Amino acid sequence: MDIRIAVVGPCASGKTELVRALRARGYDARQCVQEHSYVPTMWQHISHPDVLIYLDAELPTIARRRNTDWDERLLMEQRRRLSHARAHCDLYLRTDALSREEVVQAVLDFLKSSIHETTNSEQTPLDGTMSHHNRLMTLLEITRQLTAETDLDRLLELIVSRTTKLLGADRTTLYLLDREAGELWSKIAEGTTTMMIRLPVGHGLAGYVAQTGEVVNVQDAQHDPRHALYFEKITEYRVDTMLAVPMRDRAGSITGVVQVLNKRVGVFTTEDEELLTALASSAAIALENARLHAQVQRMLDSVIATLAAMIDARDRQMAGHSQRVTDYAVAIAQQMGLPSERIELLRIAGLLHDVGKIGVPEAILTKTSELTPEEKHIMRDHARLTGEILSNVHFSDDLREVPIIAAQHHERLDGSGYPNGLRAEELSLESRILAVADVFDALTSHRYYREPVSDQEALAEIEQGAGVLFDADVIEILKLLIAEGKIHHD
Repeated sequence: MDIRIAVVGPCASGKTELVRALRARGYDARQCVQEHSYVPTMWQHISHPDVLIYLDAELPTIARRRNTDWDERLLMEQRRRLSHARAHCDLYLRTDALSREEVVQAVLDFLKSSIHETTNSEQTPLDGTMSHHNRLMTLLEITRQLTAETDLDRLLELIVSRTTKLLGADRTTLYLLDREAGELWSKIAEGTTTMMIRLPVGHGLAGYVAQTGEVVNVQDAQHDPRHALYFEKITEYRVDTMLAVPMRDRAGSITGVVQVLNKRVGVFTTEDEELLTALASSAAIALENARLHAQVQRMLDSVIATLAAMIDARDRQMAGHSQRVTDYAVAIAQQMGLPSERIELLRIAGLLHDVGKIGVPEAILTKTSELTPEEKHIMRDHARLTGEILSNVHFSDDLREVPIIAAQHHERLDGSGYPNGLRAEELSLESRILAVADVFDALTSHRYYREPVSDQEALAEIEQGAGVLFDADVIEILKLLIAEGKIHHD
């Protein structure tokens, strides 16, 4: 069959049996055998499957396989896998809750229903011929998507694209209200990707809606005196039918206008008005939440950047170290296809990875000769202090692993690192990335006790520890990025 199926997850034998069963039925199925297949997007990025299936096991099963105790690290790992799998896979199954036969049958049932739903959806275009029930179900799904998105730009694009499809229109324009300027401005306008449209409140149909708060449904815009015909000359786009509704925040104040243009079949109906009004209400609340989230994020970023700069400032030769390490780590993670939420987690951990140096005396930090054994012990203790300090910070749920990742940047795969001597299976991919990025910057930067080496010399030294001290896959990505000029130390 033409459907390409990828099977990922920690259940090795289950993946093998499922792939064998699917291939026997004619499916193009394959499994991910890499150690870090708990990150589904990595495999999705590599093989681009049509269907991504995740086979998981409950935490006690994983702990028994690895001969480890049930601890906070494993709990974190379980939460991470669940979050990634459910967010990015098409089907999630627990192999300890189902027999192998039940797993195969569940996958076959899913594939059968997915093919059936795809066929039906292709026969039911979103052009106004969709049934009322289906349009309501689509509206509910769009609302769910809007409430889940916190990135403002992606949210605006989502609102516009979903509105056009739901209303069976040709284009949608989303105007935001600038109260101080008394203007509407088009943050997102389909068909005008390089043009910013500004419209005084009260001018044009969208401006009329912003001024009055009324819903406007026009069946012949060319003969409506409120329509700003001069915009058609600018955009080279003729408008015949138009539906525009106000967006209101929780307090009821108008924050913008959603304008839908040129119904593909017929004219906009009363039902269209109701759907767009409901969608605009959800969109307005989602935008308000996204703006609040962005404000909090900017505040968090400024605090983190200031703290990182303060730590680096204690030693002039460390200036910019935290930011460079973060930049390297993020570039590696992006190349490996990690999801955005994991990259953000790594970014913050990178900026804060040396916060424990606040507990290291300046005399040791800036010593130009070799450290004594006692001084080395004090210096190494900064990694433990990093974890301890950050564990007292109340991070949001999506950032709760920051203290763990930041504190593990000196751990090594063979257990020779510090502060806890963790081994390969105990280290997350993000910790491994941060460790390589930190060593690369340390080798290529000037230190009191030695001169810096070139990027290639640093890479060669790191490669000597591939698979023993450092993750070999991470090193390969670093090597690729250096060769492409995307990572280099100035």
